[in-house]
Amino acid sequence: MVVRTKLQEGIFFNSIVDNKFKNNVVTIHFILPLNEKNVSANAIVTSVFKSKLKLAEFNKKLKALYDASIFVEVKKFAGCQDVSIGVQYIKNRYTMGNENIAKTAVELLFACITNQLTDEKIELEGKKQELCDSIKADFSDKVLYAKKRCKEIMFESTVCALDPKGTLEGVNKLLEKEVTEAYYRILEAAQIEIISIGDEQCNFIVQEVLAKGFGKITSKKRIQKKLSAYDFRKEEKYVIDKMEVEQAKLTIGFIKPIDFIEDNIAQTCILNNIYGGSAVSKLFCNVREKLKLCYYCGAEYDNFTGGLTVNSGVDKQNLEQASEAIIREFKSMQNGEFSEEDVSKAKLDYKNRLKILTDSLDYLTMWYETRIFEDNPISPEDFCNMVDKVDKQSIVEQARKFIMTTKYVLEGVN
Repeated sequence: MVVRTKLQEGIFFNSIVDNKFKNNVVTIHFILPLNEKNVSANAIVTSVFKSKLKLAEFNKKLKALYDASIFVEVKKFAGCQDVSIGVQYIKNRYTMGNENIAKTAVELLFACITNQLTDEKIELEGKKQELCDSIKADFSDKVLYAKKRCKEIMFESTVCALDPKGTLEGVNKLLEKEVTEAYYRILEAAQIEIISIGDEQCNFIVQEVLAKGFGKITSKKRIQKKLSAYDFRKEEKYVIDKMEVEQAKLTIGFIKPIDFIEDNIAQTCILNNIYGGSAVSKLFCNVREKLKLCYYCGAEYDNFTGGLTVNSGVDKQNLEQASEAIIREFKSMQNGEFSEEDVSKAKLDYKNRLKILTDSLDYLTMWYETRIFEDNPISPEDFCNMVDKVDKQSIVEQARKFIMTTKYVLEGVN
């Protein structure tokens, strides 16, 4: 259960009480609309937040807290950019003398966020290099690159096509003034969502510390986070890129108008599980195992954009056959050519994964990070109950909303 508290206009504290973990985790999310002009500058603010981690004295303080760790991330949810920083620390009751670790850990976390308020200069070049290295790493992973490239084509002409890290060109052009402006924009104008997962006492301490800290920051009118439907291309588009790769990557994109109704999301998740989201899916069993057309073949659904993408590794000579088989399997879903047993297996598999998720603090944190766009964030247990209600007819109805818009191939030069 999530207890959601409004600390002030545009700042919300989401408390999730969970006593089974040895550690607690707090993440602070600064959410702004994705914008091509500002995306690179906003992304580099994660490196500004991390500046204190390079100081020996600061790291000494973290180690004294039983090796507490601070981490940063930048990602996107549809048309929103999420710049976040978090801390994971041991619960007070597991310390040698029942020390108040929560208070000190969150104070250090907040010091990372506000460090630039007292520092005169941003050491920009090192931060630019750090972000550029991260963007290059994504490019080097060709499986990840093919996924991102397909989505970029699917959502071209919309902000959903933007990489939340920005571009190499955009990062390299950044001036110190632009980064400073982005830092203050994020601190003073972004909607802030705080997620604290731990025992009730620690969550209360965290809320007190952050309410006091953010209360001292002069705030402009904060931009309200908002997920919207986007116009998407309805015509099919086929794009081929050539690079030095041995194995071709075939990515096919299907899309439907998005909605944020949890029941519909549950139905589409089970659709995806039957089609390509599990080890007993149609894509795995038929396209990979039976027809032996792919080295790997799976599907994933993004409820923030309404996009369902199939990702596969294929020999170049099998590209056409694999593409036909992947599309054929989706049409079979739209025609209801799957059994009640398929539905039961997919639901059981999905619910088991949700239960495993609740046994990992990292995965549980990721779950709630994708739910902070809801006024009443739903728990994995509640989502399990929605999965139970999914039936074959509702899956077919969701499948028929999709159209194929994109086929992307990354193949070798020769």
